[in-house]
Amino acid sequence: MRFSAEILHTRLRKAILLSLWLGALVVACSDENADGSEANTIQLGIATAPGLKEASGRYVAPLADAMNRVDPEQDGWESEVFSENASEKLKKWAKTLTHPPKTSSDPKKNLFAAPVTFGLKPKDLGLVFENASFVVKRAHDFQTLGQGHPNELIESFMESLFDGLPKHVELKPFKVSFGKASVFTRVYFHANGVQSGARKQVNAERKLEWNRNTQDPWLRSIEAISHEEILAIAKGEAPLYDDCTEAVLGQNASYRDQLLHGTDHWRTRLSRDMGLDVIAHHGMALGDLNGDDLEDIYLCQQGGLPNRLFLRNADGTLKDVTQDSQTGWLDYSTSALLVDFDNDGYRDLVVCLADQIVFMSNDGAARFTVRNQMSTAAQTFSMTAADYDLDGDLDLFVCGYNPSHDFEQASVMGEPVPYHDAENGGHNLLFRNEGNWRFSDLTNATGLNVQNNRFSFAATWMDFDRDGDPDLYVANDYGRNNFYRNNGGMFTEISAVWRVE
Repeated sequence: MRFSAEILHTRLRKAILLSLWLGALVVACSDENADGSEANTIQLGIATAPGLKEASGRYVAPLADAMNRVDPEQDGWESEVFSENASEKLKKWAKTLTHPPKTSSDPKKNLFAAPVTFGLKPKDLGLVFENASFVVKRAHDFQTLGQGHPNELIESFMESLFDGLPKHVELKPFKVSFGKASVFTRVYFHANGVQSGARKQVNAERKLEWNRNTQDPWLRSIEAISHEEILAIAKGEAPLYDDCTEAVLGQNASYRDQLLHGTDHWRTRLSRDMGLDVIAHHGMALGDLNGDDLEDIYLCQQGGLPNRLFLRNADGTLKDVTQDSQTGWLDYSTSALLVDFDNDGYRDLVVCLADQIVFMSNDGAARFTVRNQMSTAAQTFSMTAADYDLDGDLDLFVCGYNPSHDFEQASVMGEPVPYHDAENGGHNLLFRNEGNWRFSDLTNATGLNVQNNRFSFAATWMDFDRDGDPDLYVANDYGRNNFYRNNGGMFTEISAVWRVE
C-alpha cells in the first residue's frame, strides 16, 4: 500500500500547520488574562455573532429562518405544496395495487373522491425489438375506457397487464402546471410482475388532471402519453439478476474487512486529511490483465483505504492480488482505466489520485510498475481514452470537477457559480501519447480550452459525424454539457449548434 509523494508532502504540511494552530489555541484559551482578569471562555456549539439572538438551542436566528423556508407552504410555493400532497396520494395508490385493501372500510380503498375520465389502455402494441431474451412493444394509440372510480378502472387495467398482482408499482410526478380550474401533472408509471410465465415490466407516462385543492387533490382525468411493455422470456419468472457479491468475493479478507463497511464506518476511524469524503465518487475498471480471457476488476477507494485489484478465476470467483500487483494506492481515487498505452498487447493502468494521475505498465501477469505521474489542473472525477489524432496509440482525456486548490474547495470559490450554469469548475485536460510513457498537455493547442471551466463528470469518444476521427462529448454537473467536433486533431465546440447542451 502506498501514498504518492505529493500527497505525503501535503499531509506533512497540514500536520505542521495544525500543530501551530493548536499551540496558539491553548494560549488563547487560558481562563485568565495576564493581569488576572477573567478571559473569554470557549462555548461549544454554534457560535453566535455579536448582536444576533439565538432562536433556539439548535439554530441562530438567520439559520432558523432559512430552515423554516424548507417547508414550501411557509415559503408560498404553491406548486411544490401541490406536488408533495399529490405524490403522497400516488404513493398510497400504488401501494393498493400491490397490496389491495382487505376490507371496504380500509382508508386506502377510497383515495380519490370523484370519478375520472380514463384514457389509459393501449389500443395496439407494436413490436420494436425481439431476441431470445427480450420482447419490447410500444403503444401507437390509446382508447378511452369512459368514466369511473380510479381504483376500479386501474385494477381492471392492471389485470390486463399481469397475471395476479404486480410485484412493484411506482408513480412519480415530474411536472406540475396550473390551469384556471385544474392542476395538471405529468407522471412516470413503472410496474413489474409476471405474465404468461415470464417477467414483465411496464414503462409509461401519463397526464393527470386534478382539482385545484392544494391540500387535498383528487383526480378528474387520466390521459395516456406513452406506453412500453418489456417481456423477459429467457429466465421465466425468475429475477433477471441475482446478488452474487458474497459468492464471488467472500473468500477474500479485503471483502470482509474493507468492502463490507460503508463510509460512515470509516469516518469514525480515518482522518479526513487522508482524503475521506462523504460523497464518495469512486469508479471501477474492467479488463483482462493476465491473458486468460477473463475480465478482471480494479476498484477505486476512499482516501486512506487501498484500491483493490481482483483477478477473475475460471469458476467466476475473484482473487485479491492487490499486494502482489503493487496497485494498492491509498490516495483518494475516483477513476481508473485498464487500457494498453504502450502497444505491447497488455492492458496498463492509469488511476486518478486526488489531483494527479499515475500511469503504471503491466508486464502481462498483472504486475505493475509506475511509469509516469502528473499533476492535473483540477480534482478529476473520470477519464476516457481514445486515439484522437489517429497516430496509432491511445491518448487520455481527463475530466476536471473541483478546482484542485484546497482553499478553493473549502470556500465559496469551490461552490458552483451560478448554480444552474456554473463556470468556475476545474479544467479538463487532453494528454497526447508521445510514446515511451511520455504525455503532452495539448488542451489549449487543440481547442479544448473553449468552455473549459465547468464541473465535468464524465466524457465519451465517438465518431458522431462519421469522418473517421473520434469526437468528444463531455457531461457536466451544474450546467450545460459540451460537444467538441474533431477536425483532424483540432476541436470545435458545437453543443449549442447541435442543440445537445
